[in-house]
Amino acid sequence: MSLVGLALYLLPGILILTCLYLYLPILLFESAKPLSSFKLSFERVKPHFLLVAALVILAMLVNSIPMMVHYVVGYFNVVPNDGQGFGIQESINVVLSGFTIPFINALVLTTYFHLKQYYATTEPH
Repeated sequence: MSLVGLALYLLPGILILTCLYLYLPILLFESAKPLSSFKLSFERVKPHFLLVAALVILAMLVNSIPMMVHYVVGYFNVVPNDGQGFGIQESINVVLSGFTIPFINALVLTTYFHLKQYYATTEPH
């Protein structure tokens, strides 16, 4: 039963994230209006859905690294936490997030520019 719930929770999120993967780069770099950015993102992702879905899953996994490290450090009590303020575990989480978030942004932008170049060379003029 919990696998069904997990699938019903994750699959729509992955679907929506995949369809809207290029929303922000289109909004920022093409000066498109917000609603047309949604439409353009969907149109550009649709032919490459499986590739972009794989990138979304990769981004989700990379984004979960700080949380997993935080859990492991806390679970094995590697660093004692006396409950007093901001500790070592939180510091590790912040530092690792500082590495993973730029990676995810680079992944999105690389995909955007790659697909933009692809459509520029394949569209009839």
